[in-house]
Amino acid sequence: PERVLRQFGYVQTIPRDPQAAANELTTVVQIDHQWLHHMDRVMTSSMLGTRVTLPTDTAPGYMEWYFKISHPYIIPIPEG
Repeated sequence: PERVLRQFGYVQTIPRDPQAAANELTTVVQIDHQWLHHMDRVMTSSMLGTRVTLPTDTAPGYMEWYFKISHPYIIPIPEG
């Protein structure tokens, strides 16, 4: 849930490592239940942070982190 804060109107922050955020033994049914009730039990008020003012609002350092770990551009591999 903390990876999609912007979709819920909150400032996007750098999420925790997936292995720190999830239990390997969690079932699909449990994940579905957690999504339905994420505001109640998964996301604390400190994780939610602040509501966005502008659509481009992110936490300090988020965009640098995003470009470091993501692949926002599709670039063709040079031949050869």
